[in-house]
Amino acid sequence: MSVPRTATRLKQHEVSCRPSSQQPLAAHLTRQEFSMSNNVTAPYARAAAHINAGGNLVRGKNITSVSRPETGKYIITVATTIKASESVVLASIDRSGAWGTEALAGIPGNPPDDHTFIVWTGKDGGASNQPFHFMVP
Repeated sequence: MSVPRTATRLKQHEVSCRPSSQQPLAAHLTRQEFSMSNNVTAPYARAAAHINAGGNLVRGKNITSVSRPETGKYIITVATTIKASESVVLASIDRSGAWGTEALAGIPGNPPDDHTFIVWTGKDGGASNQPFHFMVP
């Protein structure tokens, strides 16, 4: 079955990555900017990230910024070579997140550009800040 093998490969890769330096956000409206080489080798992903509950990038690939404008809502901007309108996006709660929480990913209703994605995290319709993984294959 391909799903468990893929999950195993991702888990092995995740362990081998070195975390980048983390700078806490001064406020939840603060936008954190990153260099284009974000410390992840993910050959089958155009963009990938591990984002903590505070909205900080732990490690990533082709992530230019992350912000958390409100509880459980994360705005992720990717490299200009990636068009959101032509992409599929995936998000999954990190294993350190609260049990039973969910991550929903998509493109914002009025995106500022064609390189912006949104991830909502929470449980039973209620928003909560949770760590998650994000990928644009």
